[in-house]
Amino acid sequence: MSPIKTTYAIDNCNGRQGRAWDATYASAYEAVEALRVAMGWTEIVLSDNYAITLHDDEDGRQRHGSAWSAYPTQDACDADRDGGAQAPRVVEVRS
Repeated sequence: MSPIKTTYAIDNCNGRQGRAWDATYASAYEAVEALRVAMGWTEIVLSDNYAITLHDDEDGRQRHGSAWSAYPTQDACDADRDGGAQAPRVVEVRS
């Protein structure tokens, strides 16, 4: 059995274009920082993590991971009642 590979990506870009949305990152820190810069935020606040299931377009296998919704302030994070459904997020993908 091969070891589990973990990468990070940015999701829920709401139509934004740019390299940050298309890249994968070796660490959560790199992905969070890329998202902060791409959004033009001076700080970034992450929600609690939550489990997600992703579908891989290349081979159709399901991928499992975690996600953290991202906000420019703690107030914005606290005010998001739908649990980050529309917020940009950092996604951990294990394969």
